[in-house]
Amino acid sequence: MNQIPTQVENPNFFGTIFISLQRREHRDLEEETLIMSLVANEDFQHILRVLNTNVDGKKKIMFALTSIKGIGRRYANIVCKKADVDMNKRAGELTAAELENLMVIVANPRQFKIPDWFLNRKKDYKDGRYSQVVSNALDMKLRDDLERLKKIRFVLFTISVKMNFSSAI
Repeated sequence: MNQIPTQVENPNFFGTIFISLQRREHRDLEEETLIMSLVANEDFQHILRVLNTNVDGKKKIMFALTSIKGIGRRYANIVCKKADVDMNKRAGELTAAELENLMVIVANPRQFKIPDWFLNRKKDYKDGRYSQVVSNALDMKLRDDLERLKKIRFVLFTISVKMNFSSAI
């Protein structure tokens, strides 16, 4: 059974809509997998080592940066925009200067006018500063916070409340 696309004109929609009448049981290999071919130059790096993290060079730069602990998709997006890096570029295609520029922006986001509400460490307990904590520093800050909370015995989720459900109300 072949799939027969039908054109339907809709005055409320700009363009045409293709409606498939039947599902195709057998698909050609070309239609089944739409794989984007990756043409690698001699200087293409498949794995990058950035901030003590292995970054996949085949991913686009915005999504590759999210493999670093403490960097999410939105923060990676704004860092790439501030560094004037093409979002469609693969991480392995970046030059050393572009990569260094990205890491400078990640390390010092307030100097590049990234707003305070965008950062992941607001009003640090020890120094009261706003910062973006990534990689191993994030683990250290989390451990320090948990130790401080244990010290003041602020462990709310481990306190068990014993209730007697057998008595009538």
